[in-house]
This record gives sequence, structure tokens and C-alpha cells, in this order.
Amino acid sequence: MWRNIVFIIDTSYSMSRKFNDFVPNKIRAVKEVLAYALTRLFDKYKDVRVGAVVFFSKAYPILSLTISREGVLMSIRELEILGEGSAPGDGLIEAVKMMRRKNGLKETIMITDGGFNEGIPLNIAAIYAANSGVKTSFIAIKDYVNTTDLDQMFYSTKICNGEVLIVENKSETIMGLMKLFRNIFSGNQK
Repeated sequence: MWRNIVFIIDTSYSMSRKFNDFVPNKIRAVKEVLAYALTRLFDKYKDVRVGAVVFFSKAYPILSLTISREGVLMSIRELEILGEGSAPGDGLIEAVKMMRRKNGLKETIMITDGGFNEGIPLNIAAIYAANSGVKTSFIAIKDYVNTTDLDQMFYSTKICNGEVLIVENKSETIMGLMKLFRNIFSGNQK
């Protein structure tokens, strides 16, 4: 059975800052971590399609679902800071749309440092995701994540059968991604 995984990546200005070992900044560290984790994913599993959406005050799909390791890694390498604001709900909506006509399991993994302040509220987008059969999980970089952001993430994972992993360094981010990948391929909900 195909596993469709869309990464929703925060490219707002706050991701241009350093945090712990996220150097020289969070977006560069996320690119490194994703390149490593996705290489491992493609090495281990063959029935996976990966896509990507970026968000700041708006959300844009940057990679349609593909089985091409090279295409995925190239897209990840090109990530950069895009602007002010943070619209994770818009990112989730775009990810769900990307998987609308695909067969198999549908999963999203959002990587963000919080500061949600634009677009469709995440909890509303999560209702759309849940009604579309999309499981939603989060890797939350602890730097700027506030209580309101966490409340929206936990609500989203509650109705979308996902998980919130709060990370403080690259090692925790890699371990979190590997855990989510194992859950996707073992059929575990958490």
C-alpha cells in the first residue's frame, strides 16, 4: 500500500534565527535534517510518495507527490526564508489538496517553530484534514512555540490521529522524524 507523506515546512522569518544547535539558523538545520531523514526513508521503503508545502503568511506547494529521491532532495536543498507571518492552516489545506486523488495512506508532517498569526486557523484546517482522511503530525521547534500554538497542534492531532513532538535540537528532530516514519509504515497511530 502506498504511503503519501507531505511535509509542511515553516519558511517564516523566525526560522532564520539560530536556536541551540540549529545553526546557522533553523531553516538550514531543518534542510540538513530532512535531507538525512528522507534519504533513510527512501533507502528503507519503496512504497512511499513524498511532497512538500512551504508556508509563511501564505502557503505554496513546492513539490507534488513523487517517488523521486533526487527530486525530493533537490526541493529540500532549495528551501529558503520566504517572508513574514505564519499560516500553518493554509499549509495544511494545501497538503490535503495535494493528496486528494491519491490512493493509500495520507500523512502530513509539519515542521514549525510556531508563532501562528495568519491565514486559516490551524484547528479549522485540521477539521478539513480529518474529514479528508489525512493524519497530521507536528515537529515543533521549541524556540517560539507558545501555548496557543501548542493547543492548536494538540487539537489537530487529536482529531487527525497524529502526534506532536517538541524538539530542542537536530538530534531530537531526526529521532522524531524516524519515529513518525516507523509509525507510518507499521500502521501505528501513535
